[in-house]
This record gives sequence, C-alpha cells and structure tokens, in this order.
Amino acid sequence: FDLVEIASAFMEDESEWISKLLQEKKLTMPEINDAERWFGDNQEFWAVVVAPWVLIQEIDPGGDG
Repeated sequence: FDLVEIASAFMEDESEWISKLLQEKKLTMPEINDAERWFGDNQEFWAVVVAPWVLIQEIDPGGDG
C-alpha cells in the first residue's frame, strides 16, 4: 500500500478499512524486535505524521519503498 493512501485513511477516519488492514497484518504496530532490526540494519523510512500517529514504511534499498 501507498503510505499517503494509508495516512489519508487515518485522516478520513476510515476505521473499517484500517481495522481490516490490521487484521490481515498488512498494517502493524512495531514491536521491540522491529526496532532492534531497524537499528542493526540502519533502516531508512518514509514517514507521515497524522497526529497523534506517526506512520512509517521501510524503504527497500533495492526497490521503491
């Protein structure tokens, strides 16, 4: 999914779609093991702030996001 599309869904309160993405694990909340991996890999991200949330998406070094 496109990060801006997800951010727009948060802004428009499309809770049904967001809930579906969460249930399907297509949208997740990071856990400590994610942070440890990101730190170890020096991971880069795309980020969008939709207060109070900060949405991030890993940048694939060999791809487009």
